[in-house]
Amino acid sequence: MNPTQPFHPAPDNTQKPLDPDTLISSTPITHTPDSQHPLSVLPKTTRTLLAGIEQGLHHAAQIYVSLNALTIANFALGHAFHTLAHTSNHTPISPSQSTLTPDQSPLTPDQHTLWMSACKPLAAVLALQAVAQGLLHLDEPVANKIPEFASHGKQDITLEHLLTHTAGFRGPLNNFSPGSFDDIVARACNLKLEPLWTPGQRAGYHVASSWFILAALLEITTGQSFPQLVQANIASPLNQSIRFHITDPADFARVPLMHITDPNAIPKSGSPTDWPGNDPTLARIPRPGASARGPIQALGRFYESLLFDNHLLDAEHRKLLSSRRRSGLFDQTFKEPLDWGLGVMVDSKYTDTNAQQREHAYGFGPHASPHTFGHGGNQSSIAFADPAHGLVVAWTCLGMPGEQAHQLRNRAINQAIYQDLQLNT
Repeated sequence: MNPTQPFHPAPDNTQKPLDPDTLISSTPITHTPDSQHPLSVLPKTTRTLLAGIEQGLHHAAQIYVSLNALTIANFALGHAFHTLAHTSNHTPISPSQSTLTPDQSPLTPDQHTLWMSACKPLAAVLALQAVAQGLLHLDEPVANKIPEFASHGKQDITLEHLLTHTAGFRGPLNNFSPGSFDDIVARACNLKLEPLWTPGQRAGYHVASSWFILAALLEITTGQSFPQLVQANIASPLNQSIRFHITDPADFARVPLMHITDPNAIPKSGSPTDWPGNDPTLARIPRPGASARGPIQALGRFYESLLFDNHLLDAEHRKLLSSRRRSGLFDQTFKEPLDWGLGVMVDSKYTDTNAQQREHAYGFGPHASPHTFGHGGNQSSIAFADPAHGLVVAWTCLGMPGEQAHQLRNRAINQAIYQDLQLNT
């Protein structure tokens, strides 16, 4: 998630969601063998995604839905666009210099799509694994392990402050900043504690800074790189493919590209794919808060494990992750009250001064239960688990249409899933 300006969804009676009855019959839909055709199991959801293609919000999407760890739907629709991201001598080039070519085959459920900030809970799980092993402690100052982090008033910031977005060093730093991983960590260490901010007492979503520090903390504590930790402790136990960086230009050329579909944000080059997340040079550096790529089902399997098994965390630490650690605290980034666990947002619907139910930005839909937890990705994706129903949802759309359009799309898709599964009563 990377809000450029606060978004306040309208009350239910003024929402204008996508028209779920719009169907583009020519759009390809592919699904895995363990999933029925999506129009038979998730008809409203599928039509909502297709309507988004028709309206130009995205050109393709992947979605995974399960109930009680039983796959309900695992499908993709639309066409992927790839880039010839290297010259004849395999020198990476920028997206604005690349040749955009539509894939002759549809986007499939097994292709590696970009998850954006929806991947942030992976680093949180790695941190709680270290806590479970006694390597880290939630109340321990980060500066105990990274002394240079103490600069500019940050000496009291703890691991829990990082995970709950209450640390107070949001800074001018984004997920796709140039430079090496160590360079970016050094810049994060040099950020100042924000004025009038007492860690733990104020809240504000940290787009990138705290997750680079979190990854550095994990690397120092374990002696392994962040990608190695993800592979050994998350991807392998789940038998899923998850990558936080891509070093081979030819490999990157096969990655489906994200498109800027917001007409007010088209890059100066005129190319809708001229965006840092599509840059093969920047993709060589792991960005723990935004750069994970994998089939969206891998993110769904991640949440299934957090609900149903101990492959990633034991029951005690799974509960610790998803329980409210901050409640009702006003978020200085999103400009609304948001509840958080340790690295995950917890459902934060609230009643405004006009007694209207408000759904927060990157929410889980109007029918999500109060203990639903998960995380969204900037104008494109979300994944969450609803313990009350044993429901896991993960989806990504290859199109960033702007905050307002995405929030309406987000609400429409999540609402349709609950309606399709008759979980909206």
